[in-house]
Amino acid sequence: MSRSPCPVGFTQSVEIVVRALNVPALVSVLTARIDQFTCTYSGFIGALVQVSERKDAVHMQICWISRESGEQSLAKTKDGEPDLFQIASDLQASAMIFRTFVVAADRCAPC
Repeated sequence: MSRSPCPVGFTQSVEIVVRALNVPALVSVLTARIDQFTCTYSGFIGALVQVSERKDAVHMQICWISRESGEQSLAKTKDGEPDLFQIASDLQASAMIFRTFVVAADRCAPC
């Protein structure tokens, strides 16, 4: 891997552990949040939602141009919009793991 030529600089990540029957609802809620980011926040690059092979956890990763862009999105939460803690509570999550990363290197598939 080499230094990233792209301006991608900051990734926010959350893993939420829930019962398997709550996974589809959690995926739906997180996907809706991602759709909101694409329309609302500057600096948003992309995101993904993944389900663990055991179907007991959902992972959401959001990529931003910079740490500042990610922090600004958190500061601009709309009134009445549930935060991740409320979403996890509503779906009876047993654990949440938050992480942030700064891109050090990446490799894209050749064209």
